[in-house]
Amino acid sequence: MRFGRTVAPRRAFSIVELLVSIGIIAILLALALPSLANARAAARETVALANGRTLGMAFQTYIDRFKAYPFRTPGTSPDISIDITLPPDLLAVQWWPEGTIIATSSVWAMAHLWPGVLSEVAPWPENFPTWVSPGRSTELPQRKDPFADDDDDEEPFGDVSWRYSNSFIGSPTLWQAGAVPDPKLLRAIQPHEVQFPSAKVLAWDADLTFVPKEPKLVGDHYDWPTPMLFADGHAASKKPTEAKETMPNPLNFNSRIKLHNTAGGVRGTDY
Repeated sequence: MRFGRTVAPRRAFSIVELLVSIGIIAILLALALPSLANARAAARETVALANGRTLGMAFQTYIDRFKAYPFRTPGTSPDISIDITLPPDLLAVQWWPEGTIIATSSVWAMAHLWPGVLSEVAPWPENFPTWVSPGRSTELPQRKDPFADDDDDEEPFGDVSWRYSNSFIGSPTLWQAGAVPDPKLLRAIQPHEVQFPSAKVLAWDADLTFVPKEPKLVGDHYDWPTPMLFADGHAASKKPTEAKETMPNPLNFNSRIKLHNTAGGVRGTDY
């Protein structure tokens, strides 16, 4: 007697099982995506720190040539090849595109305009990608009118991400108790005046565009580990909000912004 083969019934997903599987996959993705975002942010932070070290080498090249940190004396020409007369209180620097000149009545704008001085040893085309936070466009800025009222993006102060500490454009005595608002205290700082170069911040990435979510703003800084360049050339991430307390700047409306107004100026420490 012959018997036919028994064929096993075909197994298929039910609608309920399919929905459960989709739900599990969604949960796993929800758990994994933040980790991936954090890993990407960490990688970009590493790039930002590398940018800081590269910036430090550019600053050192400038110091080797001019024996001082970048500074532009108000009232002087933005370039020795340009013969122009400026009011004594006007700070002027060369900008990009080539031939553009930016002028302002606030010497403290050097925090943003330092590339106009540093570009004498670090040209814009080669160095601009290291002057912006990872995640920002590395295309050179283009503009018709640097101060066009109808377009905030035309203003030059946001062209670069790194901020230059105001401590490096004023005498250390400006940030001591009883300091007087004497404009003569505005001057270039020489390297030997920086007493603790490994603890004095020279510049920092103020944009943090590599962070997945915009951090909380506390005062004038993000409450987040920020890539910083120190005066000795090393780079490290530290929270600006945890920097040491400051002294008021009598030449800048008694500003006490951390990293800019370090007690003792370049003779003091930030961390």
